[in-house]
Amino acid sequence: MQKETSSWQMLISSETTLAIEFANLWMAFRPGDHLFALDYCLGEPFITRLRSMELKRHELPDRSYSESWYIMTEKIDCNGDYVSYQQYNISIYQYDGCRALADLSTYPLRYHKEEARIRELVSHRGRQWLSLVGIHHRSYDGVAHLRKASHGLTPATAESSVRGGIIIDSKEYNTNVAPGAVYFIPGAKAIKGSELKEDTFTDDEILLCSSRVHAFSLVAKRWGIFYVKHIKDAEFNTTAFDSLVLSQHNKDLIRSLVNDHENKHSSFDDLIKGKGKGLIFLLHGPPGVGKTLTAESLADFTKRPLYTLGGAELGTNSAVVEGTLRRALELASKWNALVLVDEADVFMEQRNNYNLAHSELVAVLLRTLEQFEGVMFLTTNRVGSIDAAFKSRIHLSLYYPQLSADARSSIWTTFIVRGSGSVAPPWLTQELLDRLTYYEINGRQIKNTIRMACSIAANEQRELRASDIMKGLHAFFSFESDFNTSGRRKKFAKTSSKKRRAHISGYGDQSPDY
Repeated sequence: MQKETSSWQMLISSETTLAIEFANLWMAFRPGDHLFALDYCLGEPFITRLRSMELKRHELPDRSYSESWYIMTEKIDCNGDYVSYQQYNISIYQYDGCRALADLSTYPLRYHKEEARIRELVSHRGRQWLSLVGIHHRSYDGVAHLRKASHGLTPATAESSVRGGIIIDSKEYNTNVAPGAVYFIPGAKAIKGSELKEDTFTDDEILLCSSRVHAFSLVAKRWGIFYVKHIKDAEFNTTAFDSLVLSQHNKDLIRSLVNDHENKHSSFDDLIKGKGKGLIFLLHGPPGVGKTLTAESLADFTKRPLYTLGGAELGTNSAVVEGTLRRALELASKWNALVLVDEADVFMEQRNNYNLAHSELVAVLLRTLEQFEGVMFLTTNRVGSIDAAFKSRIHLSLYYPQLSADARSSIWTTFIVRGSGSVAPPWLTQELLDRLTYYEINGRQIKNTIRMACSIAANEQRELRASDIMKGLHAFFSFESDFNTSGRRKKFAKTSSKKRRAHISGYGDQSPDY
């Protein structure tokens, strides 16, 4: 008893050490205390509230015994329908002698040397988390934990770096992706997510809000756990659509159709209820001429998410494809997202009597298009081989020819300006554009060249220069030359490569200051 009294006196009188023996830890903790801990993934502070604590005994592999304090706490989370309290348990394992509270996995917030700063930080994050309850399209840049392909009931998550759009949707996650991921304490205060107000929770309760959300990465195409600190408002380039290398007539037509569909003004729906209410675009032409960019820039213009699907996500088994496609389109409709089925050739190619598996794939896409009520873009490089049945499902078909010199000049200008902080650099002259336009490469190749040039500049911690672009072009054409390794193509590639090298080096010689 004397030892316990001594421990208590040392705890309450110490201003700096705040240390205590393992057996007497209960003295530092009181039910209802706000407890400080660090997130095991990010090292970010979070706060829970103590409900109870219990000393437990464990048998070790060598048949000896050890003890730990089992600390039951609560925090606020959301299952998509309600915001309520979830139990969160923390263990403090046995140690010898005295240990500083600050060295433990959790301890009362009142003992933290920077309590006021921690409260302010966590409170700000808690209010941000409350604003994200429901379905939201946001931008993300940071570490997340994405779910792996399902193997059993609870697939593991893997730490990944995610950059791009996400859809926050806790209800979808907790209902269909990971049922029961959030389980509330029976009888705890619960508020409908749709009824949340600024004063629903007190300042002390806001400290208990989760630091994470459940969301879907539009880039990685996977669900996972995302951290509030890395979430920002979605960013849209609303001028990108106007910068498309596409006739003004076609731009106006696309805009009109999408606006009309969004406002539901059109009365030309299919006679059969539930069919024909979607808006389907077919974008066809060679690679790198702006088909995918059209869908991306329209999503930015309309400030809507873009859900992209390709062969990797859909597969080739017709039953799997149908289930995956239907589920994806249901989510796209729920999230008000535009849909891009990129390189849809395998799903659209003319059916025949010899390949029944392929014919079933085509039938799957046809059935899906009939039921879809959103906006979808299909891209293909082989419009001539499309099954005739698609013609009646497509509202607008646009052909994208090989890029003209003027089109290439416009694309070079757009990406150079974007790579220079959205300001045209002084070295972006007509002479430079004429030389760049000389190379008959497509828009995707131009984009990759500028990306490489920007990486060179970033690595040297300076602004983009024309010489960086020339280095990027040289690397690109070196790869092209290596890729063309057989017979006549190789001979042609070598001849073309010599001309290109002369053109590139000639520009570099004339412009030593770039």
